[in-house]
Amino acid sequence: MKTLIIHGVPSDQLETLKSAAKANHQSLEAQAKTIIEEAVVAKTHHTTSEELFAQCRTLLEDGGLGPNEELVPPREKDDARPVSFH
Repeated sequence: MKTLIIHGVPSDQLETLKSAAKANHQSLEAQAKTIIEEAVVAKTHHTTSEELFAQCRTLLEDGGLGPNEELVPPREKDDARPVSFH
């Protein structure tokens, strides 16, 4: 496992991190690792078709979409994949 050192963290953010660590009964290091892990998982997680259908069912059961909403999966800019018709 590698070591990560972060310099120049603003004191208010560090205090917020310390408070969160205390509230979650974690060390400061463990809290920081948790936050990093959640951010990485959120960035790399791709919605499966089952998750998408479950989200669609929930939307439809709750009265459908609002006038400014579309029923499409969230996409990142780099999610584009070439289409092959072979």
